[in-house]
Amino acid sequence: MSVVLILNYHRVGHPTSEARYRRMFVSPVHLCMQIRMLQQLGFTILPLCEAWQSAKPRVACLTFDDGYLDNLTLGLPILQREGVRATIFAVTDDVGKSHHNWEEAGETARADLATWDQLRTLQAAGWEIGSHAQEHRHLSRLPVATQLRLLTHSKQKLEEQLNKTVHSFAYPYGDYNAETVRAVQEAGYRYGVTTEIGVNRSLTQPFTLLRVPMFGYRLSHHLQNYFTLRKYRNV
Repeated sequence: MSVVLILNYHRVGHPTSEARYRRMFVSPVHLCMQIRMLQQLGFTILPLCEAWQSAKPRVACLTFDDGYLDNLTLGLPILQREGVRATIFAVTDDVGKSHHNWEEAGETARADLATWDQLRTLQAAGWEIGSHAQEHRHLSRLPVATQLRLLTHSKQKLEEQLNKTVHSFAYPYGDYNAETVRAVQEAGYRYGVTTEIGVNRSLTQPFTLLRVPMFGYRLSHHLQNYFTLRKYRNV
């Protein structure tokens, strides 16, 4: 393995008028274009856990944070048509909630989150289901025991509902400290992804993996995203 490029997504669709963080959105058209750009640049696209077992020189992972329903309704058909699979990170206490937002995040737009049955649909389509903790909170601000509880309970709930071992974790808000990293390890995860930007060359730091944020819903975004992906091709 030489290069693993982990892309960070959230919502699939166009930002609504009340959306504060508009770069959390990627339109279906832009998502399709980004997948095709990755393939043209020589990347093999795999779920996160499979990436580390691949002998391909360049691997890309599409990761979706929070567990939004639009990842299934709008994202899944595109990925199936393009023949690729992704990883989605669910907040287990919020699975299936409607018109939801996390006030702590400062986002005003509300969204529906995928139910357990819908997460099973993604899993059946080859997606990896990872954890985004039991609650969407800044983990580094919490006592160590609370961090470990949120990490452990989330993993257990996902495994009970999906009947499959969960290996991957995404830090809510990209927030963590040394105690959080140790808690992720103690909870039994193999990988932890951050929001720090960059490309991964090895598993020397499997619990602080780098990602590249992706978005796009205007024509002007297409060229910007192309140069972003091309930059990481030979890093």
